[in-house]
Amino acid sequence: MFFNPSETLTFYRQSDRESGKDQNMNIFKDTRNDKPPGMLITDNAGLIRASEILSKEKEIGVDLESDSMFHYRDKICLVQISVPGLDILIDTLSVKDLGTLLPIFSNPCIRKVFHGADYDIRSLFRDFGIEV
Repeated sequence: MFFNPSETLTFYRQSDRESGKDQNMNIFKDTRNDKPPGMLITDNAGLIRASEILSKEKEIGVDLESDSMFHYRDKICLVQISVPGLDILIDTLSVKDLGTLLPIFSNPCIRKVFHGADYDIRSLFRDFGIEV
């Protein structure tokens, strides 16, 4: 389940107590209903935490957002990954290296469900060297 940017979202910081780490994560929740919470990843620490969560999943939903539209070199701006109970948004304008996710995307035991798979898979390889 992906969040629509036009929806009202509340962002807050939450300590990551589950793993015993005292780092902060950007968490968001749609204030209009009971949609699952999400993580906004803007740094490598958040990406590592997201990778730890995703490595335990059997299936993930993936969608990418890019900015090209004729004037710019095509590049991924946002990676959206959903699992039951959690939506993860990775700001690739802030996090430049997604190498932490290589084991997730290359793991044949984790099913990847893409929206627009042909374009997204080519873009992941072009921008980050990630093969699915």
